[in-house]
Amino acid sequence: MSSVYTQAANISSVWIDLLDVKGVYSFDMSEWGSFTTTLQSTYYKTYDYQDLFGGRKEAVGFQNANTGIVPPMPKLKTNLRFNWFRDTQSASLSANYWHTVTFDDTAIDAYQDGWVAPRTIRGELRWDARYAKVIDQYFDSNFTLSVGINNLFDQRPQRMPIQGGFETRLSTPWGRQFWASIEWTPGG
Repeated sequence: MSSVYTQAANISSVWIDLLDVKGVYSFDMSEWGSFTTTLQSTYYKTYDYQDLFGGRKEAVGFQNANTGIVPPMPKLKTNLRFNWFRDTQSASLSANYWHTVTFDDTAIDAYQDGWVAPRTIRGELRWDARYAKVIDQYFDSNFTLSVGINNLFDQRPQRMPIQGGFETRLSTPWGRQFWASIEWTPGG
């Protein structure tokens, strides 16, 4: 039995055509505070590359697992954020989405249980929520207390018959995560 190990290489040329859109809408409701919605989206029409061995190759819509040059390239990536600000408080709810890509890696069936490679890696939508409160002029300092939930709806990456069990360049393995932080600015 023999093994083949691929190594990262430099790209000699890249051709990219994309549409990148960003929209921001803000309004103020005096007693309720101000609200801002931001939508940022990138649609890749073309992302072709040429490695050092020549030949132009398409990367958009593919996992690009065996290139070592180009990461997975979903055709569409979108971020949506809702923000609220009032006096010393703020909150946000954000969504991150990437579109489906074609699976093009070599399947590894380590347990020989007949696991067949999928045709695609499903797109993902993940939500995060955050809240912060600023406490100013406390012991001649400013404190920012923040809490949040990453991956609000506990989305898990698609299981894949590859080393690591999922596409790490697109997704993270962690489910829902709760966090809290305190920032201290002395002399604030």
